[in-house]
Amino acid sequence: MKKKQKNSLIIFTFIALLLTSCGTKTIQQEQRNPALSRAQDIYCLVEEQEVPDWEAAVREVVGDAKLTVQEPMVYKEGVLQWVIEFNDTMDSVTEAYIQLYSTETRGWSLIPTRCGFEKDGVTYSGISAAFVSMEGDLYCLVHKEDGSTNLATMDASGVKQILGDAGELREQLLQNKDSNMFMDLSGKIYLYQDPDISDINTNATHVEIYDENLQKKRTEVVPGRMYGMLQASSDTEPYWYGMGEDGKSVVKQLGAEDALVTGIEGLAAREYVAGCSAEGYICLADAGALWVVTEAGSQKVLSWQEQGYYWDTLYGLVPGPEETIYLLGQLDEEKLLISLCFT
Repeated sequence: MKKKQKNSLIIFTFIALLLTSCGTKTIQQEQRNPALSRAQDIYCLVEEQEVPDWEAAVREVVGDAKLTVQEPMVYKEGVLQWVIEFNDTMDSVTEAYIQLYSTETRGWSLIPTRCGFEKDGVTYSGISAAFVSMEGDLYCLVHKEDGSTNLATMDASGVKQILGDAGELREQLLQNKDSNMFMDLSGKIYLYQDPDISDINTNATHVEIYDENLQKKRTEVVPGRMYGMLQASSDTEPYWYGMGEDGKSVVKQLGAEDALVTGIEGLAAREYVAGCSAEGYICLADAGALWVVTEAGSQKVLSWQEQGYYWDTLYGLVPGPEETIYLLGQLDEEKLLISLCFT
């Protein structure tokens, strides 16, 4: 199992899926038991749906071209993955696609990122650095023919809205290509290095923080390996989560002395993902179980294996629609999108 909810900027992947809201019928395998689980006064409804195969949809466009795909990513309207097309000798990239699965249409779309496109009367030369915000929305960088760069929103139909100038952010990404990026509920952007390449001497992670106008404001040094960020509400500062200097799991605000929670018993500190639902439930999951974190501490909500889920890999947790939270994982060669609903 992989240890991170990885939102790599340059290339990522995903396999998609449609998840309906709580109360709808779940696609169930005989050996699995999606069900209502209770931890004290927190109830968790688990629903699942299998992610459909992505390759057939791509082959309709690219034929028998040589392809690789990157690690999948989930967002609140579906799933995305980067598909890379190579020449016959596999020594040169001929095109890079963002493949998106829409939970509304239940179909795949394929967006070439190296081809020019026009938006609002302006010509753009390409797309890069797709990432998911803390609200589960999808963003990317778009590049003009004059070399300038803007932030933009996107969905399965392509680029939706062009936002502010992102030239300073683009320069930082060019210097640190193995980076991850998050946007908080106020529009601030946090750029940090992949946990696999954290400073091996200090075990620290450097976080570059950009304001709502995409201007760099400051750098924070996180004392540990940072896997991602989450935010319970617009009234609170974001939390980073990962593994602290002591080798224990930790959820903590940037610059804070005290952690919200640390050293959760039973949680695999090197191999877990975390996220936050729209109503503010902070969730942590590894291959064994799901926990909910509150100001009073952590509660183990359910055991995956008791319900028949023997995960090979977990990819991430993001807010879904209608007060759900989505978990994407792989189990026995199939990818599943799990919808969690708390009552």
